Amino acid sequence: MIAKACTAPPEGYARWTVTLLAEESAVILEENLSRATIGRIMKRNAIRPHLNSYWCIPPKEDADFVANMEDILDVYQLPHDPKRPVWCMDEKPYQILGDSREPLPMRPGDTAKTDSEYVRNGTVSVFCFIQPHTGRIGHFVEETRTAVDWAESIANA
Repeated sequence: MIAKACTAPPEGYARWTVTLLAEESAVILEENLSRATIGRIMKRNAIRPHLNSYWCIPPKEDADFVANMEDILDVYQLPHDPKRPVWCMDEKPYQILGDSREPLPMRPGDTAKTDSEYVRNGTVSVFCFIQPHTGRIGHFVEETRTAVDWAESIANA
């Protein structure tokens, strides 16, 4: 099952699921393994097909990208200077969602039931800032995402 979980999923699927592996166990082992058993096997062997790790490898032809990346990495190597602090910044747009129907309460032995339909109550931008040399962190939520928002947020960090 471990070897199977590490192969490409069946055609039409993005990844192996516990259910797919349980169905495959009947073919491979000529015996049905439960989803719980498959889950324990996956957990014991730290196999997590639902997770992805990403990395950035620039194309060999993109010398400008590599040069710019090295310039940024060089800045991180500089000693801390309080007069010229290094700030790393990022932002993420986020939808504010509400329930279109009241969720059903949880009962013993069952989970809460929430309708998949929702009401969109707008969007915001979450701004995050960190000084890698000091560990200082700032975060802000704004209704808009403009250059002025960035400048004001970093000024207040």
